[in-house]
Amino acid sequence: MIKKTIVTTLLIGCFAVCMAMVLDITGKWIGTLTISDGTALNLVYTLKEDGDKVTGTAASQEGEINIENGQIKGSEISFTVYRNGEDVKHNGTVYKDSIGMNIESPSFKYHVLLKKEVK
Repeated sequence: MIKKTIVTTLLIGCFAVCMAMVLDITGKWIGTLTISDGTALNLVYTLKEDGDKVTGTAASQEGEINIENGQIKGSEISFTVYRNGEDVKHNGTVYKDSIGMNIESPSFKYHVLLKKEVK
């Protein structure tokens, strides 16, 4: 009986730790993307997580556009934005305070590190 109680307590403790470590992507994520001609673009992604769906906007000096087809599975995030007649795919890995994001279209491929805005 004591062994069962100890095991149950440990499992509940592990579950609580795992739940505390769940990644929350809701909020603003900021990064700087340097494109091939050396121009630095300030990027701001405003993300909202709803289950396994991701919505929000992507903004730069060129304006703001809506995120489409957004998904999150575990620590993997993906979505597209429509820019200058092209679908621009975004695929990344979410960490505690950052997202490593690959940005790709038929005409370019970049990587950027986004940091979560701290309030």
